[in-house]
Amino acid sequence: MKIQDLYDNPKKWTRGSSARDRRGYRTSPIGRYAKSWCITGAMKKCYCVFSEYEKAARKIEKELGCSSVMLWNDNKYRTFQDVKDLVTRLDI
Repeated sequence: MKIQDLYDNPKKWTRGSSARDRRGYRTSPIGRYAKSWCITGAMKKCYCVFSEYEKAARKIEKELGCSSVMLWNDNKYRTFQDVKDLVTRLDI
């Protein structure tokens, strides 16, 4: 599964945690209770093989021109649409 497929609605994106459960509590991004993911958590969920995770991370870092994808995701002005557009544009 690609991140762009995981993010099929805004409720599946979060900030401030890799993943959250249905109540909004922090949880493991690869656990069964996860219902929303930040972009790094979504990479962990969608790309379980480390080399695939790294490839996606490098694509994002190159596109953004920064090495902290998590800080980019967690910016208070960031929107779901910003994240969705990014992962769609990069086809990840």
